[in-house]
Amino acid sequence: MRINSQHHKFLLITVLLFTLFPFTIQAQILIGGEVGGTLTNLTTPNNLAQGVTWSYRFGFSAGVLLDLPISGDIRIQPEIQYIQKGFNVDASKVFPVGDWKVAVTNSYIEIPIYVKYSLGGNYVRWFLLGGPTIGYLLSSNSEVTDNPTINGNRDTKNMYKSYDLTISVGVGLEYPLSSGYFLVPTLRYYNGVIKVDEPPAIDASSQSYSRTIQMTIGIVFPVL
Repeated sequence: MRINSQHHKFLLITVLLFTLFPFTIQAQILIGGEVGGTLTNLTTPNNLAQGVTWSYRFGFSAGVLLDLPISGDIRIQPEIQYIQKGFNVDASKVFPVGDWKVAVTNSYIEIPIYVKYSLGGNYVRWFLLGGPTIGYLLSSNSEVTDNPTINGNRDTKNMYKSYDLTISVGVGLEYPLSSGYFLVPTLRYYNGVIKVDEPPAIDASSQSYSRTIQMTIGIVFPVL
């Protein structure tokens, strides 16, 4: 009887291990960091000034992330990141005498909280993600050029709200490296849900919501 009892315990432990092993692999908690670039502009910016040419501005981003298992292929990925947003303005058609251009860079600390869904794959794992992002404005700088009277940098933080709220979606992949590390390139799109300008600095009827395209490359690894 004792032998049978020990045998049954061994079988039970073996079954439990094989049952929980796949879940343990999928349920790893991951941490990591990422760097990348952004292309940003405003939605319908011509409402701000008719005849002015608006274009995307390049920026920089960097951050850290935590990847938490929820259920099956669904995970939660909160992040903290520094991100530059902005836009370029060319008003030479509006002011032909003393042409001027403005490059605006707004720097934020942002906290996105993504729901992440794995699409699987034999070797490289694809995933989709999406969720809200709230940001705090650290600084705003406007660089004026091609104007003989007001060239140079200006602090324009008072022209923008101290926060931004966006909804973002993205797609990426996890490429396995050695020792459990993953290389993670991700492409995201952010669309603002609140106006970023601060009336009356800019026309109160404007629809100046931020929009951002971001490409990042990151490294993640398991901690549990």
